[in-house]
Amino acid sequence: MSTKVTSVLMATMALLGHYAMGTAPSSALPSPDVNAPRELRQESDALASVIRNLISGMNLVESEYARIVKKLLTGDSIQLLQQNPNPEDLAQMAAVLASIRGVELALKNTAAPAELASLHLELRKATANARSRMEQVHSLHRQAITIPDVVDGLADTDALKVLAKHSTAQLVAMADA
Repeated sequence: MSTKVTSVLMATMALLGHYAMGTAPSSALPSPDVNAPRELRQESDALASVIRNLISGMNLVESEYARIVKKLLTGDSIQLLQQNPNPEDLAQMAAVLASIRGVELALKNTAAPAELASLHLELRKATANARSRMEQVHSLHRQAITIPDVVDGLADTDALKVLAKHSTAQLVAMADA
């Protein structure tokens, strides 16, 4: 799965590089060539097609990770992870997450050509959705293989319930104010 994610991320970065090179239709210099408007339109259409493919790729990544989340939540997969913990998988997943966060930030900070702005926004949303699903998988995986530290407590459970009830009432009062 990381190969698919990596290829989509690399293609997205290539698109951003294309924006930065100034070859996008909105930043092209006027040309005395009669065919220039048609060439600009063709380039804009080609970029739109690339962005649509990237959106599809991000949606595919999101759906694959959603499937993994669903599988992990069944319990059988969590038990398998707990029986065979592999911290290297977790580290690799964290690295892929860092990469998608970087691409997401780059998409946010890069101005798309005006005629591609709506598609660019869709790509940003698709990237954010894919990252969110990947974070869910990472979190579930981390929780499954991390052994919690159990601390014996001396707190009175009835007192904790009273404190929770009081805190909830205070929060409600603050929200109503």
